[in-house]
Amino acid sequence: MVSFAMDRQKKPKIFRHYLMISLLAFCSGAHSEPQSELSSIVWVPQTRSFSDVDRLRSTLDLAPVVEINNPPGRSPSELIRRQYGFGISDSQEAYSAIEAKVLSLNGAKEATLFPAGKIIIPDIPKMTSTRPSESEASWPVARNNSKIIRSFTSYPFDSPSIAYTKPITISNPIQESLNYGRIDRYSATDAAQLISRAAEAGESIVAGSEAEVQISSNSTDCDNPSQKVLSEDDREIISRAISESTTNIERYLIIVDTGWPNYEQQALSLQAIRRIFNEVRTSLKVPENGISKFKESLPEGSFSSPTHPHACMIYQSLIEFTSIDKKNTIKIVYIPLRPGQPGAKDYFRELLELDFIIQAKGHALYTNSPSNGVLESARAYADKALKEITALKEPWSTGDDVVRIFEPVTSGLIRVFDAYTKIDDVSRPGQPMVHARFWISLSWNFTKYSAAPSLPSSSAYLVFVAAGNDQTDFVASRRLFASEAAMGYRVFTVMNSDESSGGLTCKSARINNIWNEQNIDSNIASFPGRLSNAPSSICPGSGGGTSFSTPRLAWISAATDISFENHNEYWPKALSKRLLKSRTKVESDPNAAPISIKLLFKK
Repeated sequence: MVSFAMDRQKKPKIFRHYLMISLLAFCSGAHSEPQSELSSIVWVPQTRSFSDVDRLRSTLDLAPVVEINNPPGRSPSELIRRQYGFGISDSQEAYSAIEAKVLSLNGAKEATLFPAGKIIIPDIPKMTSTRPSESEASWPVARNNSKIIRSFTSYPFDSPSIAYTKPITISNPIQESLNYGRIDRYSATDAAQLISRAAEAGESIVAGSEAEVQISSNSTDCDNPSQKVLSEDDREIISRAISESTTNIERYLIIVDTGWPNYEQQALSLQAIRRIFNEVRTSLKVPENGISKFKESLPEGSFSSPTHPHACMIYQSLIEFTSIDKKNTIKIVYIPLRPGQPGAKDYFRELLELDFIIQAKGHALYTNSPSNGVLESARAYADKALKEITALKEPWSTGDDVVRIFEPVTSGLIRVFDAYTKIDDVSRPGQPMVHARFWISLSWNFTKYSAAPSLPSSSAYLVFVAAGNDQTDFVASRRLFASEAAMGYRVFTVMNSDESSGGLTCKSARINNIWNEQNIDSNIASFPGRLSNAPSSICPGSGGGTSFSTPRLAWISAATDISFENHNEYWPKALSKRLLKSRTKVESDPNAAPISIKLLFKK
């Protein structure tokens, strides 16, 4: 995203780039929270000047609408003069732009056919002829707090499915600014269309959308021990590789799931994220009280277990692996998908505010301090999201396996990590350059979305995602993020294999013909995901699943990186290639591709 001075010669980066709806069956028998429309929060730049006609056209294209009453006999020119404060004699080009938009919104082919009664018009304030200077970058926030008509079908046009009931008004201190930013809540579908229009117009916007995800439907708790899946030889190989390393690279395994599994992991996770956020805030030159700040330590008595124990199951599945790492070289960080546990909402608020600033500053990340307008917009954006987005207001309900999330909890976090890895002695004089790598483990996939989630371009991370537990071809069904493993090196998809036979197990999803020429180089492998072999264990669920294969292979991947320490900027690609070369074929299951620890760590 370009700076808030809005240099129109630069092309901004839009973080949601194509529109689609997808409904997927990740696991049968799942319980879902009550269904309702997915929502988005969108910040858009606007202008009050009709002297800059190009900017005015963008404002008209990106503004929501307001429903007003047009008396019989009032012409478009009279309405525009009354509503927007200027006429054709002030600027014919600007007037024509507004008139064309008003006519189009109401299905009128010409001014003489303009309807009376209830109509909709662009929700923008009265205009001025003053031209904004290029240096104007205050960008105060404007809001329309009137009621919203959420559904109307009487207008033959392509416009948002909501309309405000009163026009927006500009009040102090905004009336002194010609440029302003407005924050609105849309349906996720409308927001995706808005994002597409912004991309075509070359405008920078910030948007966060709800999406629907599904996790394993059968659960256990944090106290049940996990079945070991590594052989003694495997553990010895890994232990030796880690202990012999003298690496100075920070390595983090980030588990984005149903919450913090226990108080100890909550404390360690918050401390790790607090340190990273602090470093980024300092390098961004964010004033100490410029945005919110979550507390890194909470009293032990305040801890409550996650409502859905999926994160606890992941914690148990990793104990065998983390016990090998005596020096805690790979730091495990748990991140909640939804509020509910103490500390979660404060974390979400700071993440959204920090991510907003990062997107606002764009390529000029570590140059100047963010303006007061940027800080105000960041706070307002997070505040509206936390107040109006279901995924950020309501906790994860017990028994729900299909829930909505506010997607920036993943992509926004990755942008913060990317900013962290760019800190050097220039952005932070007198301090050493940051050397950090992140393995992001997602033991879930999307089941419904409007704007397909887009991962930021960065060499700071590698994402490991669960293939699913429904025996389907996750590439052919275009499951996200799992299917992206066939299209690039930033995503590695993990299937579930039996630790003894190597074949796929526990209803693992798969990719058909994984070993043929078309698929052999795709970032896909299988790894044991068994939790328990007790007769009462359900599979997928407490018996195992790809939810547990995924963080395990992510951890193994980080351990491999310790052993070989590739200093290349494109380490995710080099590491992915090493993982692929360590796969083995299983005669009894042509769709399996289990990782061999011996081959993976072979010098």
